[in-house]
Amino acid sequence: MDEPNIFVAGLGRCGTTMVMTMLDRGGFPLGDGPPDYEQYTPMRPGIISREALEPFRGLALKWIDPTLATLPPGVKARTIWLERDSIEQARSQLKLLGRKASRRQVRALASSIRADAVKTRQIVDRLGPVLPMSFERILAAPIIETARIHGFLGRLDIARASAAVLRRSATCAPDLIVEARLMREALNG
Repeated sequence: MDEPNIFVAGLGRCGTTMVMTMLDRGGFPLGDGPPDYEQYTPMRPGIISREALEPFRGLALKWIDPTLATLPPGVKARTIWLERDSIEQARSQLKLLGRKASRRQVRALASSIRADAVKTRQIVDRLGPVLPMSFERILAAPIIETARIHGFLGRLDIARASAAVLRRSATCAPDLIVEARLMREALNG
């Protein structure tokens, strides 16, 4: 039987890189590497061909905003779906872009994120089984959430994968300290 595609999906700044890091450290086969797991992936905006996906069957791929990419008919996948508190996600998106925003702008972006999440989730639901996960729950209980991933995908060293979760608040940090740490770790192997 052909292995399905494995996606770690969600909207920007929801925790997909954290889950990819967990999979990486836990020994799950990946289609791309650190620090952002987005260098060679075929999961880019536009139409994605069956041929582009074929070499990545059974490997985890990060997929940011599935509304931007069209998959060929008949693609079957197992998807880890990430969500985050929409206000914190909006703050994190704006922080990464280097933008200061008013409360009103953050709330407007958060509202857009919630609407986009509904559309995006409908796309991944059509592909096959989905494991819904929360950024906040992963930070609060990494071992329990890693065990859920293992139950969904298998082939995962739970202790090593859960140890990859940086202990921190789920609140968006005012700086890029978490991102900088991930970059340093990726460079140092």
